Amino acid sequence: MVRNLSGAAMLVRVGEGLPAMSCSVLRKSCLVFACLLPALAAAVDAPADKAPSTWTDPATATAEIKPLADKSLLLDVVRSGARYIAVGARGDVLLSDDGRDWRQVEVPTRATLTAVCAVDANIWAVGHDGMILHSGDGGEHWTIQRKDPWKPANVGGEPTEGAPLLDVLFVDARRGFAIGAYSLALHTADGGETWQPMTVADKPKDGA
Repeated sequence: MVRNLSGAAMLVRVGEGLPAMSCSVLRKSCLVFACLLPALAAAVDAPADKAPSTWTDPATATAEIKPLADKSLLLDVVRSGARYIAVGARGDVLLSDDGRDWRQVEVPTRATLTAVCAVDANIWAVGHDGMILHSGDGGEHWTIQRKDPWKPANVGGEPTEGAPLLDVLFVDARRGFAIGAYSLALHTADGGETWQPMTVADKPKDGA
């Protein structure tokens, strides 16, 4: 246990043979460490039965609304009528009616979004953790149609679990395709309500 330690007790006497600059740096480091000791002692003395902090899964955590979101990493943009919809890191989705002024909207994920497509007012965005989002009102409101975050229990298992989706295309409001890493390919015939895997290529025959 770390108990009853004062900052003064942790000061180190520097030998005369050290350079002056080294002495100064060492003294400052000791003072910083001494200032941190109360917090370290409190952490060590905390009750063992105290509940650990809850970890938030970014795949299902609501994206944070940030004042500088339009300056962050944006990876794709699409036009729906007179509106532009841009997507990017940390689940950022931004809307603009003139291509100059942008506003961020709430999205039910913090997974990085890599691509977006539109069919009239229907918008689909895809990204990391196998995420597929849909909006039926030009990007104002979003719901998760699919997610597939990687799980620690899947070590050595299916390689497409947790794989990012990198592009999406809808040929009409019902039929669409999404592709990603590790030959992950999906298709839908009901507007994204359900997604089915596609075979990208047949396995080569022996001796071929």
